[in-house]
Amino acid sequence: MPLKLAPLNLATVVNEACGNQHYSAIEKDIVIATAIVERAWITADYDQLIQVFQNLLSNAIKFSPRDSVIRVNLSETDRGFRVDIIDQGPGISAEFAGQIFERFAQPDTSTGRTYGGTGLGLHLSRSIIVKLGGRLAYRNEETGCRFYVELPGTGDNVTP
Repeated sequence: MPLKLAPLNLATVVNEACGNQHYSAIEKDIVIATAIVERAWITADYDQLIQVFQNLLSNAIKFSPRDSVIRVNLSETDRGFRVDIIDQGPGISAEFAGQIFERFAQPDTSTGRTYGGTGLGLHLSRSIIVKLGGRLAYRNEETGCRFYVELPGTGDNVTP
């Protein structure tokens, strides 16, 4: 899909994505805790960007245990902004690490899989972020996994 670029506040997108995933989190007694800068102006496609953050949050909820916390941090960097989504799930196995962003990639391909999904979410999310001039990556934490998105800012961090 072609991008419909426009100035937007990344904080608004991240807050809305968190709100949209609120009920899914509540069903598992998961708290989404946010630390978000108020002004994070970027040029992006709103619809595609919200899809990215909803996918990342949905995955974090899916793989997190009941009664856990997912932290969402939006911070300014020297080149723009970074969004970290940190869960308390099992992390990414070494066997799956090399294919996590590939199409139809699933950590468990058995017919009795614990988690649903098509295996396209991370592939599409990374494609969108790359088209926006950014980066989507992850790293395992001591407990859980951190997915992070880095996007270029508009340069002055005020309403364009």
